[in-house]
Amino acid sequence: MSAAGAGPVPDRPMSPDVEAVVAGTVLDVRESQLPVSVVSPDAALGQDTVRVAEVQVLRTLFGTASGTISVLFLAGRVPHQPWLALLPGDTVLLFLRSAGDDWVPVDPAAPVIATRVDLPPVPEEIDTEEIDTEEIDTAAALRRELDNIVLSVPPAPIQTLLIAVVNRIGLPDAADRTRGTGLADAGQRTAWATISLADGDLLALDDIAAEFAAPGPVVAAFVPVLVPVIAQIADPLAVPPLLRLLAIDSIELCRAAAEAIRASAGSSDTGALIGLLDHDNVDVRYQAVLALATANPDVEAGGPALWRYRQDEDDYLRRWRDWWAERPPDG
Repeated sequence: MSAAGAGPVPDRPMSPDVEAVVAGTVLDVRESQLPVSVVSPDAALGQDTVRVAEVQVLRTLFGTASGTISVLFLAGRVPHQPWLALLPGDTVLLFLRSAGDDWVPVDPAAPVIATRVDLPPVPEEIDTEEIDTEEIDTAAALRRELDNIVLSVPPAPIQTLLIAVVNRIGLPDAADRTRGTGLADAGQRTAWATISLADGDLLALDDIAAEFAAPGPVVAAFVPVLVPVIAQIADPLAVPPLLRLLAIDSIELCRAAAEAIRASAGSSDTGALIGLLDHDNVDVRYQAVLALATANPDVEAGGPALWRYRQDEDDYLRRWRDWWAERPPDG
């Protein structure tokens, strides 16, 4: 997952344990006498039970599952772990592995991904050059499914949006950032901006900063997803929007942005880095010191290990400020 671009298409666009990806509607659910270990080795004998969902496959995105299939899942007699739950009438996206004549969710504890019965087309084309045809079809179909979940009206619940975004990141082709900017729902805008940023569109950093200017709980829920996306940015062009992102009230996102600035900044950004020495967040100040040391390797002010920095922070900040004040005007 890289914000510098989607990167190469993997051998398979998902876990190697996945043997089928389907969108389908649950027709019926019944009890099963099968051992719980068939579904998960983490299930507790005597506490969990196996249930069977009859699922009418609407779309096969990967593999050969079709028609009506039986999907085994778990229900807890004594609540101790949240298992994936299927109910009659649910239309869901399922990542499955085979278990004899039945199918089992690859992650039996993953949240359900709600999808739609009818899937409108997404008018985007994937670059097919030098990519295996089956892989293109799989990745493009999964991308289209997840894109429509994120952009559907009315908006999907926040948990569905989050899991859709996590599964969407890294799939080719790059998202069109502008498709999300006109959405009325803040959660959807944040979800699409996250996908766009992971696909390499640095303009999405300003979209994210705008959403986090006064975030509600739905927007704030994206912080755990955004942190690794932002922290992995390494692009000099990202420095200005990353600096703007540091103005938001989120310790985690500010820390991630500071890490990205450290990886992206050059000597031309020294003035901005000096300004970060006054930031309220100690992690931002520390990353600024490290970035200054990297961008100005001939300066002896230093870029220490974190433990040493925390011991002598005032001293390191003073050294860099003094160096900046005393340097010649032409740098």
